[in-house]
Formats: sequence, structure tokens, C-alpha cells
Amino acid sequence: MKRLRRGNMLFTGLLLAFILVIILTSLTYSPKARLIPLIIGGGTLVLAILALLSEFYPGLLRTLDVSLMDFAASGAAIEPGSEQPSGVKVAKRVLNMSMWLAIFFVLIYLVGFLISIGVFVLLFLKVYGKIGWVKTIAVSAITWGFIYGTFEVFIKVELFRGILFGAIVPPI
Repeated sequence: MKRLRRGNMLFTGLLLAFILVIILTSLTYSPKARLIPLIIGGGTLVLAILALLSEFYPGLLRTLDVSLMDFAASGAAIEPGSEQPSGVKVAKRVLNMSMWLAIFFVLIYLVGFLISIGVFVLLFLKVYGKIGWVKTIAVSAITWGFIYGTFEVFIKVELFRGILFGAIVPPI
């Protein structure tokens, strides 16, 4: 067990060093060219540091280990030693998730990414996740703010606005 833990720490340390090299190298690029490596590298750096800290303090990340299935009545977690879900239950879950994704794509097509992300996260957490209003609104706002800030503010890319707002569907 100790050997495995040492191997995990070594791998995470090497990953952390690699990310730092990428971030430092990207600082030599022009301001527009370095933006994407810095955004991706920064997020990855934070996650790598959390992973390294979790090797020293295993309970740290376990407190953040949640799943939407823990909250959903239809997707209740399977207890150890209990019966595995039948093929019909699995098929219903897949169909349910496919329906949610189809709703998301239709929303994007009609009203664009920015409105769709906020509305979809809100609906998904409230209807499927059965989560309280405060958490639902907070998570929706944070998700929307992250997407808006990353694409519209930092990268300065206009996301698809939807056909109801006059956007033209790009040819494939």
C-alpha cells in the first residue's frame, strides 16, 4: 500500500512539474496565444495540487466526493452486497440521460449557449437531482459565470446565440 501511495505521489508530482513547464513556457507567447494554455494549465494546476494534497490528507477530497446519483431517487446508489440493477433499469437511465442531452441540444439550437447553460443546469439539478433551490441557483449561477467569463470575457469569443436571437446555424 505504501509503495502504491509513493507511486501516486511521484506521478502527481511529475504531472505538476509538467504543468508548471507548460504555464511558464506559455508566458513567452503573445498575449492572445498564451490565453488558452494559461486557462487550461491554471485549472489543471489547481486540480494537481488538490490531488497531491489528498495523498497527504486522504480525508480532504473525500469530503468533496459527491455524485448527483446520491441525490436522485431514481438513481439511488447501490449498496454493497445488494442486487445489481437489471437491464431494464439501466436502459431507463440511459434513455433518461439521452433525453436530458437532447433537451440541452434543442435549447442550444433555439436560444444559444449562454441561456441554455443556465436554464439546463437549473432544470437538471431541480428536476432530476431534486436539490434545493438555494444550491440549484448557486450552482447554476457559478456554472454560467464560469462559461461566460471564460469565453466571452477572457477569450473574447462570441458563443452561438441561437436561431431565436438571429444567429445563423454554421455549416458543418
